[in-house]
Amino acid sequence: MPGPPADVSAKDLFLNLSAPKPSEEFDFPRKNHAGKPVARIRVQVLSMREHEQARVDAHRKLKAKYLLKEEDMNGITMREVHGDAVAREVLACACRQVAAIDGTEESERGAQYPRAFRDAEQINDELTSNEILTLFHAYLLVQEKYAPFETQSETEEEVNQWIRRLEEGGAELPLLSLSLPQLARLTSSLGARISLLYRALATQWESLPDTLRSTLLDSFGDISFFGKPVGDDASTGSENSPDGPVLQAGHDLSIEDAHDLARKLIPR
Repeated sequence: MPGPPADVSAKDLFLNLSAPKPSEEFDFPRKNHAGKPVARIRVQVLSMREHEQARVDAHRKLKAKYLLKEEDMNGITMREVHGDAVAREVLACACRQVAAIDGTEESERGAQYPRAFRDAEQINDELTSNEILTLFHAYLLVQEKYAPFETQSETEEEVNQWIRRLEEGGAELPLLSLSLPQLARLTSSLGARISLLYRALATQWESLPDTLRSTLLDSFGDISFFGKPVGDDASTGSENSPDGPVLQAGHDLSIEDAHDLARKLIPR
């Protein structure tokens, strides 16, 4: 097990551990009549204590709500119900409003954000199952992004192996063995490779043989704009595209874009 960083003093290390929890903003997974997200929401990482409390609260509330005995909690159905309840308790703690509480930005503890939901019961009453699932996926990605598991990142060779596996399989089933954070990393890596390939082809677009250009147009659409500066009025794809974010030259995938793309890889 690696020890604490040697180049950080004990005081600075304690301050770093006590710093505000990392968080990311996401579109709230509900759209208005115009097809736009109704709001933004902040999702922050949780401590182990908060995870434990979520499990305990879910267990206690289920037993009280349905008058269950301890042996009732061991059935397959109740284990699944308990897992859903834990997820709602986690989201009630992790989901925050975007704007910080007035006056906290300059405090010693740093910016603090009010809860987006009153409690897990509000989530259960007001959100759909798909909305809860999407928010929990966002939470998993944020928790993974700020986790210290650098060794879990896929190498270039591992990405190559997945490309060959998907090509040989001819289906999305192999992806079922990947967690959502792994899907997001794989999607981001593949997106970066596609963007690089598109830019390389775009620089030689006019000199490509007509047959090759025709094949590329049929398979990928017009990629000739890759490598060109994106105008101020150019769309990022996140608003106008019905399929969500698209890749554009010079634009790296954000955690939110990778999240959306990874979700599309999960069979429904």
